[in-house]
Amino acid sequence: MREKITLLGKDFLFLLLSNAISSFGDWVQKVALTIYFFKITGSAFDVSLYFLLTSLPDVVLAPFIGIIIDKYNKKKLLVISELVQGILVFFLLFINTKIWLMIIILITSIFKYVSIIGNQSIVPEIVDEQNLIRANSLIRMSSSSMRILGPALAGILTSLFSIKMIFAFNSLTFFVASGLYSLIKYIYVYQKSNEKKDVENAHNQYNEYFQCIRYFIKNKVVFYTTLLLSIALFVSSPINVLVIKFIMQEFNNEFTYGIFISAMGIGYICGGVLLNIFDNIRSKFKILSSIIFIDGIINLLIIKSNEYSIIILALSLGIISCIFNVLDETIVQEYTFSDYRGRVFSIHNILLDTSYLLSIFLGGIVLMWTNLKALYILSGFVLMLSSFAYYIQSKRIFYINKNEA
Repeated sequence: MREKITLLGKDFLFLLLSNAISSFGDWVQKVALTIYFFKITGSAFDVSLYFLLTSLPDVVLAPFIGIIIDKYNKKKLLVISELVQGILVFFLLFINTKIWLMIIILITSIFKYVSIIGNQSIVPEIVDEQNLIRANSLIRMSSSSMRILGPALAGILTSLFSIKMIFAFNSLTFFVASGLYSLIKYIYVYQKSNEKKDVENAHNQYNEYFQCIRYFIKNKVVFYTTLLLSIALFVSSPINVLVIKFIMQEFNNEFTYGIFISAMGIGYICGGVLLNIFDNIRSKFKILSSIIFIDGIINLLIIKSNEYSIIILALSLGIISCIFNVLDETIVQEYTFSDYRGRVFSIHNILLDTSYLLSIFLGGIVLMWTNLKALYILSGFVLMLSSFAYYIQSKRIFYINKNEA
């Protein structure tokens, strides 16, 4: 088995920089493409279709992308993915029709998802196990920072230059990210496990993926952690989306909503800083259950908040969101064999994306019969009950040898 480098090694720094530059390009592109798409189509419905195209690969193509990540060299896939995205964005300079714009958006979204799964899967192979939490938190922090800087810069650039110039700049960021990925020293080794024997006997890639689903279900650590996050997303997503309605009803102040979103972003970065300070976390399961419990309490407190306390709650939500996401990602990485990791992450992400979409849809229906405060109360109690159930279950699986996961 190849040696893993230390966290502060140059290979991880190349990965971190690549991810940050790529994320920066993504956020600049999202703002610029939204504006450009609306200018070409002149339809709000078509703009919503654009957002659908960007999320479609996450659900529909995730199984196939997971198989590709597991079967081929992750570093090369990351290099190719960023390179293709750069070329496709460059083509936007010459596109002025709706149909071709939609095609390029869809193909770019597919390769972006390859980058997302590839990043999640390669981190444990270039970072020591004891440094995984710090590595994942640094990546999350850099992505969150780009989430703040990207849209801000895109807004400035669209006011100073043409959108075509932004596409040219954005294309360059993908090329730079591809070059940095290529500098990572990574030796592709296709490892085998006991479970792998069944996969080798499968007749096709569909059988491989279904075999991985069985592996995912048998892997109790990953299964119950994913289930907890899916429940948390299902319960919290309508609240997070409809928080603007609550703020406008209670405070009638758009500025408060803007500060609320900014406070969550700042909290997310603060959560990453805390994880870097306290990176040697052993009781990940206990912390996860505690965070979900705190999330439930925050939902109950929001309905009694004022313009000042709601900002503090937003900051707290950002902190616990970052900690939960990093620990969740780290657990999946630690308790999954490397040759299954791409497919496991694809299953993991499919469940989360499906929970998110269903919750938004059902949350809107529930609001037809109840008010937003009642939804907050229901969300708070469900989250606290879920955290308690996960804590009880984690005591049974905490001592599972991860080599059996």
